[in-house]
Amino acid sequence: MRFKHTFQFIVIALGIWASRPALAQFPDLVEVSAQYLPAVELRDIEGGNAQVSSYDGSINIPLVLGETTFLIPGLSYHADSIAFDGVPEELNRLRLFHSVSLPLLFVQLLPEDWAFSARIAPTLAGDFAAIDSQTYQMSALAMATRPFSARVVFGFGAIVSFSFGELLPLPALYLDWTPTPWFRFESFLPALAQASFIVGDRLVVGPRFDISGNEYAVRDAAITNCSA
Repeated sequence: MRFKHTFQFIVIALGIWASRPALAQFPDLVEVSAQYLPAVELRDIEGGNAQVSSYDGSINIPLVLGETTFLIPGLSYHADSIAFDGVPEELNRLRLFHSVSLPLLFVQLLPEDWAFSARIAPTLAGDFAAIDSQTYQMSALAMATRPFSARVVFGFGAIVSFSFGELLPLPALYLDWTPTPWFRFESFLPALAQASFIVGDRLVVGPRFDISGNEYAVRDAAITNCSA
């Protein structure tokens, strides 16, 4: 096996590289989160497994351009920390990956309760041992939404992502349905679906299914130049 070819680029998870739809909603001013994923077996390495912990932080600055026009620049950071077991020593160097993004969200409120949102997010993603064109990524989202009642919001649009020289366009559909004060269903296809049970004023529980992930460029010479 040649690690130079196998691990020059590592994909932590395959999926749709785009944030949740901006819609007519505005992002939080400051957001911090952490996630722990159980260890999984590595298909290409017998007896090997990997456990991923993820950390996120973002800040957004809303700017009012007019009565119905808003611009929200932001800064976001994502890190994936990987713990390997039963893998070659070279792979143990792949411990931490970074992603720094500068999203820019534009929101225009339209007549008859429609809203148009567009978001572009240039990103650098990799081990940051070196920065080059392969660490650059880009995602974009455009969507129109409208509340059809106090309980239903519907939207449609498109997602485009670019990484490692590949362009991936996809359609997008959004539905937010709140039939009762204690239940809410939200979906952003093809990336997200979740059901929420609202308990009191502060507690929300329920299942969530999403497709998400990051692609990272590996530039550590000790990894890209080794072979076994």
